Amino acid sequence: MAVERLRQRLMPWQEGRLGASLEALATSEVPVVALDARLELGPPVLAVGLGGRGVVTVRPDWAPALEAALGGLSYDLLFSIYGAYEISRATLPHGLTGWGPYFCMAADDESFCEADDPRPVHLSGDEIRSIADPKIFWHCFVDEAIGGFGIFDDGQLVSLASIRVESDELLEIGIDSAPDQQLRGMGRAVAAAAGRWILEQGKLVWWTTSTWNVPSSRLSRALGLVHIWSEMIAVPGPFRMPPQPLGAPAPGAEMRNYYPEWAMNHDIKPREE
Repeated sequence: MAVERLRQRLMPWQEGRLGASLEALATSEVPVVALDARLELGPPVLAVGLGGRGVVTVRPDWAPALEAALGGLSYDLLFSIYGAYEISRATLPHGLTGWGPYFCMAADDESFCEADDPRPVHLSGDEIRSIADPKIFWHCFVDEAIGGFGIFDDGQLVSLASIRVESDELLEIGIDSAPDQQLRGMGRAVAAAAGRWILEQGKLVWWTTSTWNVPSSRLSRALGLVHIWSEMIAVPGPFRMPPQPLGAPAPGAEMRNYYPEWAMNHDIKPREE
C-alpha cells in the first residue's frame, strides 16, 4: 500500500528530525523526551503521532514544565486542541504557543493523481514574490517559495500553488485562491501541476493541513496523497485559536453552531494583519 511504502521511505528522515524512534513507543501514554538537538534543529517542541502512538521531544531546559503539563496524557488527548492548550501552558512563558495537530501527507509517482487542466502557469520563486499578495496567498509561504504554478484572470493572479523545500527528499505544496475565485477547481489544478513538477525533480510531494481544514484534506486525498503521521509544534506568538471547521460535510448540508452566542469564547481577539 502507498501509505506503508511512503512511511518506510520517510521514517529515517523523521526519526533523525525527531531524535527518537517511533517504533519503540508505548501505546498508552505519550512520553516527553528531553533532546539537546531541539536547541538547534527547531522547533523547540515537536510531537509526532502515528497509529495511536506518539512522542514529544523538547529542549532539555523546557522538559520539566512540559512533563508537568503533559504527564499521563494519552495519544488522543495530546493530539487535539486540548493538547495544544496544554503544550502552551509550558511554552507561553518563553513566548511560544502550541499549534496543531496537523496532518502530514505525502505522495510519490505511484500514488499521485494528475489533473488534465491547461490553466496553470509555471512561476519562479522570484515571480511569486513579485506578484503574490501575502495577505491573500498566506498559505503559500511566499518568502520561501522556490517556484510554483498559478492561474490568472485578466492578468491578475487568482490561484497559486507554491513549492518550498522541506528536506532533501520532500518538497511541500502550499495553495490559496482569491476569496471570490473558490469552488472553480483552480486549487486542484494548480496543486496537481505543482505535484507533477515535484515528482519530475525526483522528489516526494509533501502536504500539511490542520485537522479543521476539511477542504484541504479532501483535496490532498483527491490528489492521491496519504496520511503519513500527525504533528504538533511550538510556534512564536500568542496562542493561535483555530477557526471553526472549514467546508461542509456534503453540498448543501445545513450547519448550525452547537453553542449559543453567549457561550462562545469571548476572550478571543481578532487576527492581527
